[in-house]
Amino acid sequence: MLRILSWPGFLFNLKTQLTLTGDKKMQTITTKYLPATNTLGNRVKASCQAKTITVECDSDREMKENHAIAATMLKEALGWNRPMVGGSTKTGMVFVFCDDWLI
Repeated sequence: MLRILSWPGFLFNLKTQLTLTGDKKMQTITTKYLPATNTLGNRVKASCQAKTITVECDSDREMKENHAIAATMLKEALGWNRPMVGGSTKTGMVFVFCDDWLI
């Protein structure tokens, strides 16, 4: 479930029910907008130390939602099952994991 809270800095509540596998440690996820090229459309790159993915932007969504979707897709790909909160930076967004009681 994706809920966007209208707090300063675009704070997000991203709750996804997934199973944590193995001993993978959760890391901060950063996202960055990649503009269109001659051959590719607009994209958002989500990365952490463990992995990087690039997701095509959905033009029907706000850009902050595209960033949240990319971060969630990376989180799912790594099997991390904690809620995330996110906020804006100079170059994109950053998402960190938190405890359920903080949300």
